[in-house]
Order: sequence, then C-alpha cells, then structure tokens
Amino acid sequence: MGGNDPLSFYSEKPLCFAEEVSSPPHCRAKRTHSGGELRSGGRGRVDIGSTTGASHMWLRASTRLRNVSRRDVHTMAEGQDRIILRDLLFRGRHGVLSAERELGQRFEVDLVLQTDHSAAAASDSLELTINYAHIYEQARSVVEGPPRRLIETVAVDLAREVLLRNPRVETVAVTLRKPQVPIHGILAYAAVEVTRSRGWLLEECRT
Repeated sequence: MGGNDPLSFYSEKPLCFAEEVSSPPHCRAKRTHSGGELRSGGRGRVDIGSTTGASHMWLRASTRLRNVSRRDVHTMAEGQDRIILRDLLFRGRHGVLSAERELGQRFEVDLVLQTDHSAAAASDSLELTINYAHIYEQARSVVEGPPRRLIETVAVDLAREVLLRNPRVETVAVTLRKPQVPIHGILAYAAVEVTRSRGWLLEECRT
C-alpha cells in the first residue's frame, strides 16, 4: 500500500507498533529503514537510506527537540518550588486512526508540579510532600486508560487527575510526547504541553 492511503504507514512500518517500551529512537530507525544512502533532498529535506545515518539523525533531532522542551517547561513558575518527573513511559491506544487504537504505542510524559516545599523540608516528612509513586500511578491510569482521539485531550485529562488527587499541587505542567506519528517523514516526536492550575479546576467544577 502507499500513496495517499493513511493506513499505508502501518503496512510499511509494522514494527513501529510492535517494539518494546524500552526501545530507543535509533533502534526504531534501524528497523524501519534499510538500504540506500543518506543524502540531501534540498533545503529542509533529507532522503533516508543508510541505517547508520538514520540512527544518528534520530538521535540528533530527538536530543535537540527534547532539550528545547525541557527549557520551556522549567520556566513555568520562576522562583516557585517544583517537583519534576521526567520521561515517564506508558503504552496507550490514543489516536485518530483505527490502527493506533488497535495496536497501541508508546507515550512519553513529563510532569512539573508547582507546590510549596517549606513544611516538608522543615519536617523531612513524606506526609507533608507529594508522593512520586502516587503521581506515577495516576499518570499511568490516564495514559493507559480509555482511548482518546487527541493527545491534547489526554494531556488535559492527566492535568485534571493530578490536581484532583493531590491538594498540595498548585499548578501542573504536562508534556505528552507521541514518538510514533503516522506520517511519511522523519521527526523525533509530536508533543503537546498544557499547564493547569487549581483555580482552573475549581472553575471547571462550577460549570
């Protein structure tokens, strides 16, 4: 299959959805591209061929884009106390195409929680801070939960879940990355970032 058929992506790259959660981007490139050479296709374009060239390209693009995302999310609330959970990995079934819902794929999550560390730092007590393990399980319940068409919806659902279950969280920033995007081209991932506050949650509850 090929051409304009959107499902051709899955028939041409079936291993993208069968890989293990721990598979790094350069492994995906090695399995899904073979033969030929890495050569310029004009400004802003590269034709993929060599597995070595493809792997290096995935690593450079992924590192560059991920670093930009991390710099942005760290500016959420300058001068405020935060808890940061990075690169949470889950397998979900979100997407517009039926194949995405049937086969599932990996999703990556970053969370930045704005809170106040004063009481916890003074007492050294777990009861006065936010339990990382609980946050992880809350994220898992959303990302591995009911399928959604849009990752925007998943990100907002996750922000809501964290605020509802953790009264010490004042603001949460969610970055949700989808590495296996069904397009015929090279990219490290597609992602959305949302920031929601307790005030937003209270307003939503009123309506």
